[in-house]
Amino acid sequence: MRSYKIKIMPHIQRPKRPVTLVIIVNYHSARMCLDAAASVVAADALGPIQVVVVDNSVDAAEAHVLGDGLPEGVSLIVNPENRGFGVACNQVLAEYAPDMIFLLNPDAVIDPECLIRLQRCLVSDAHIGAVGPQIYWDAARRFLLPPSLPTEAMAFHGSLAPYPALERLLCLMWRRWALRVWKAVKPLRVWNLSGGHVLLDAAAVCRAGGLFDERFFLYYEDSDLFLRLRQAGYRLMVEPWAVVVHGFDRCARAEIAQKRQWMQESAGRFWEKHGAGTAGRFFRKDRVHLNLRSFLQAADRIWDGVLPGETASSPDAVFPEAFSMKVPAELSSGWLFEWSPNENFLPAAGCLGTGGALEFSAEDFALLSPGRYAARVGRDGAWFPEAVKFWIIKDDGIAKSRSTP
Repeated sequence: MRSYKIKIMPHIQRPKRPVTLVIIVNYHSARMCLDAAASVVAADALGPIQVVVVDNSVDAAEAHVLGDGLPEGVSLIVNPENRGFGVACNQVLAEYAPDMIFLLNPDAVIDPECLIRLQRCLVSDAHIGAVGPQIYWDAARRFLLPPSLPTEAMAFHGSLAPYPALERLLCLMWRRWALRVWKAVKPLRVWNLSGGHVLLDAAAVCRAGGLFDERFFLYYEDSDLFLRLRQAGYRLMVEPWAVVVHGFDRCARAEIAQKRQWMQESAGRFWEKHGAGTAGRFFRKDRVHLNLRSFLQAADRIWDGVLPGETASSPDAVFPEAFSMKVPAELSSGWLFEWSPNENFLPAAGCLGTGGALEFSAEDFALLSPGRYAARVGRDGAWFPEAVKFWIIKDDGIAKSRSTP
């Protein structure tokens, strides 16, 4: 893993009634953005808040919806061109001098007590630079979105591609970590957060080099910020009693392909700026010493023998629509239902439950972006879940659903 020189920050007395700047950047999501802004205006807070919505849509219809529908007191900036998420956030911050900065995606809504719980966590310790909430995917609050992957884990995971058993072990370790975050009952220190819903200490952001690096058009600008905060000696926390519902990937669904391209480009810029990390450089094939490579190959064979195989419900079990299914009796005391765009379930959304049946409702299915998702049901606390595996496929042309036994 990459090592950092940690700075010890002096104790700073934060104000008991902080001024909080809320920034919401809209991109072809005006109707949802109205709900996001309304949830902030209705939320409890320790001190005064100023809510600013920036419209990057370059669409008169979007600007009209926002201008007519935003709650009283919310400021609106309509940009004549879209220069990216980071530029829009920096644009707002340059006009204010807040104690705290709350960033919220336009497709997310917060609970009435979310903001004040985040604020209380932030003021509790001068070494905390950012606090994020517990993130639910659906309005019914059954599905939890995964904690953000730290940069070190991303680099390390990519380096394990030649060693499938070690890669799977890392994925199982991440499952354990996700469960720890999902089951937390008090603030928990983490390695990374999401810029889609986070409360930042403005002074800490300043000491870490500013809010966002404007070379990132969209995506990874938050990973860069949180890495800089950690390097500056600040902690990142999750406050589990602060709740946000983030439908995820609902903004500008017609431009999903373009968004994926932006993500790929931003990932490249991130690694250009920070390097692939010690793990990534260390495991490059042209640099790995023969003895080390032999050791990793041997370790991979050992773990391949230790990790049990997973039992699929059938070789091709597929659900192209809402479904319900039976849960094996041995899992009824406590199970975890996960779905992910990746077959290794890194990362994955999760639903904790008990009983003999689970349901993926029509409302859940409607929230999914088109694509193919790996899914499984296994023991919620086990290192090696005895999983029932299947696929959820949206808009793939399949005519009918096939049920599991």
